[in-house]
Amino acid sequence: MPSTMNVHKLKVRLVLTGFGKGCARRARMLGMLSAALCVAAATAVTAVQTIAVPGTAGLHNKTAPNLVPDPCFGSAVTPAEHWGGTVARSSAVTRSGGWALVQTASSSRGGWDLDSNPGWYVPVRPARTYTAAIWVRTTAVVRVALNVDLLRADGTPSGSTDGPAVPLVPDVWVRLVLSRIRPAVGDVYASMRPSFSGAANGTAMYWDSMDFTGS
Repeated sequence: MPSTMNVHKLKVRLVLTGFGKGCARRARMLGMLSAALCVAAATAVTAVQTIAVPGTAGLHNKTAPNLVPDPCFGSAVTPAEHWGGTVARSSAVTRSGGWALVQTASSSRGGWDLDSNPGWYVPVRPARTYTAAIWVRTTAVVRVALNVDLLRADGTPSGSTDGPAVPLVPDVWVRLVLSRIRPAVGDVYASMRPSFSGAANGTAMYWDSMDFTGS
């Protein structure tokens, strides 16, 4: 489970409420249950995963403004580029606002990106360092990764910052945070490129609340 694995310097923080807090305390006192099993049993749990590029601290600047236009998929647009499954806007499962993006797997590997959606481009500058984040929830066990493409002025990809693949359990919202994104000279925009692997056919992944900040 995500909270028990060390994947490419994966740092996991679990924020528990209600039954989850009591369960965590009992696990520590008794020394019989792992925190991961406690989380799986809890009914009111938010799992927050901070995913760092190898060799970085993976800190997130929570005070900076979000640079992503339409971070919660409110407009009637979906990513033009996707693979390994269909994508659609969904109001059935959301974390914030009225919409999320759902990708339904038809292959074991896939993902989507915003490289061909200029309306979602994030302006960047070489002199700054950026952090990207997105929330995801899945209906079955799957591995997901948050990646960011860096683009030239005409939208041509010039490089990327890729996060590790992280295993998820079903029906828990998880926040993926990718830090230390450093554009090179000539990079003008950035765009999200989440991906998945190890998916069973029909697995649905709900993506919501994109975030991109600079420091």
